[in-house]
Amino acid sequence: QKAFDSEDTDISGELELYDEIPEAGTDGQEESPEETLEEPVEVFDLGGETEEKVPENKGFEPEIVTDELVETEQPAPDPAEIPADKYLDKVKSIEKTLSAVNSDENPEEYGNISIELGYAYHMLANNENSSKYYGMAITSYRNALKVFTEKSDKQKFAEVNWNIANTYNDFTRQSNDLRQYKDMINCYSRSLSYYTVEKFPKENGEINYKLGKSNYYLAENSGDPKSYETAIVNFNEALKYYNKQYTPVEFAEIHKDLGVSY
Repeated sequence: QKAFDSEDTDISGELELYDEIPEAGTDGQEESPEETLEEPVEVFDLGGETEEKVPENKGFEPEIVTDELVETEQPAPDPAEIPADKYLDKVKSIEKTLSAVNSDENPEEYGNISIELGYAYHMLANNENSSKYYGMAITSYRNALKVFTEKSDKQKFAEVNWNIANTYNDFTRQSNDLRQYKDMINCYSRSLSYYTVEKFPKENGEINYKLGKSNYYLAENSGDPKSYETAIVNFNEALKYYNKQYTPVEFAEIHKDLGVSY
């Protein structure tokens, strides 16, 4: 689910400018009304070749009309609007691929395919609203964690734990099983070991926001006051990223959640 640069060209050499053209009338001659002064042309030294930089047109630029179609970015389709058989076909295809991979001989490939399978099951579960498929998604992700440990690949370890937590997050809409909330909290917490506020402020803020909600709901269902306290800590950590100026909706929601947690 992750979910989830171009380099500037270095033009070496010195910039040379032609001498400035004297203003009209300084040599005693009147300027002809039909003559106009041209702006200096910048010349770039490209190692033996020269390239002229044409001065920008500071006046009116007419709109260029072209028959060429411009591609626009299309929004991602809503999983609920995609037929379930499409996801089911995807799951079967990935499972067939995975069955041909030996986890001992090609552990990384096995782990990556397991992540892909987990995501496919998650989307199928959302489409079908099926607890069975949610469980299979979590199982597939956990198979990937047999390969991507915190020591072997800290980033993948964090990503997979985040995926598991998000799967639980959708799963808990069908159930208030406290074990699911605890597993979800543990997975979100593990992902924070990589997504620190210093390196990944956005991801850190999102995870802490979801952790706060998870701990709050756990407190509501278990009556444990410590979960309220943990939720308050999580919400305050999330506010290191979410602010009134750039994310006003989330900022307001987190303050509302803070209020009810107190």
